[in-house]
Amino acid sequence: MKDFNTDVLIIGTGISGLATAIKLAENKVNVTIVTREKRPEITNTFWAQGGIIYSPKDLNDQEDLIQDISFLGSGCAISKASASLMTTALKNKTTKDAFNFFDKFVQMVTGKNSESSHLENLGKLQVFKGVKEFPVRVKCASLPWHTLVAAIQEKKGKISTE
Repeated sequence: MKDFNTDVLIIGTGISGLATAIKLAENKVNVTIVTREKRPEITNTFWAQGGIIYSPKDLNDQEDLIQDISFLGSGCAISKASASLMTTALKNKTTKDAFNFFDKFVQMVTGKNSESSHLENLGKLQVFKGVKEFPVRVKCASLPWHTLVAAIQEKKGKISTE
C-alpha cells in the first residue's frame, strides 16, 4: 500500500458518509473514502440508519453557532420528521440554544411540561405535543434530539433516550 495525504478520511459508504464526502468535495476538500468493497455501491445499503451531521468550530464554546446541520437516514415517520424539523429549527442557533430546545422538546413529548408559555419558542416543533399520548412513540420523537446532544458533547457509543 502506498502512502497518501488527505484532508478528510471517511470510513464507509453509507448515506451519511457519501453525503458528507460530496459536500466536502464541493468545497474543494481532499476527501478519501475507505470501504471494504472494490465497488462502493455494494455497501451503500438502502437500510442504512444514517445520522446527524454536526460540525462545530470550537467544541468548548456553547456560543458556537450551529451553521450547518443535516439529517440523513431511515426510520419511522415520527423520528424522520422530528430530525428534519430539529435541523431546520437549530440552523444558525448556538449550541446553548440547542440544549434549551432539547430540554423543552423532551419535556413536551414526555408530558412533563406542556404549558403554552413553555412551548412558544418551539415553533413548528409543537406538532409533536400529542406524542406524549403514545409512550412507544416518545422515543421515536426524541431520539434525534438525544443524538444531537451526544454529538455536541462528543459522546461515544450507543445513544440512549433514557
